[in-house]
Amino acid sequence: MGLLLNLAYLAATVLALPWLAYRLIVRGDRHGLLMRFGRGLGPGLQNAIWLHGASAGEISLLKPLVDLLEKDMPATPLVISAYSSTGLAAARQAYPKHRVIFFPLDLTFIVARFLTLFDPRLIVIVESEFWPNFLAAA
Repeated sequence: MGLLLNLAYLAATVLALPWLAYRLIVRGDRHGLLMRFGRGLGPGLQNAIWLHGASAGEISLLKPLVDLLEKDMPATPLVISAYSSTGLAAARQAYPKHRVIFFPLDLTFIVARFLTLFDPRLIVIVESEFWPNFLAAA
């Protein structure tokens, strides 16, 4: 299943190359795209808690949990990820003292890079986001 899924993702990526080029050239979204591939993430964090909300609305749902973790586990690093650009902007605004990143592309080798870098002891995914390779590797 993993190999077939990765092949399907790679085929979709090849088909999306014109759109990716547009985002790089016209919109200047170089950093966001590189981050989704595991580049430009900054230094790693050990034993982090990773919180994921795909969009701005889901990011806002994390607030009570982030507040609780900051109070009860202040030394534990938090990684907050979003899938959409608006979600990333909302997370950066709401949680400026935590690492905020784009969620990785769901390719096995990219997911492995993220999980190695952040070494999460716990992953919390808001609502029903299903990323097969990420969930299998975590």
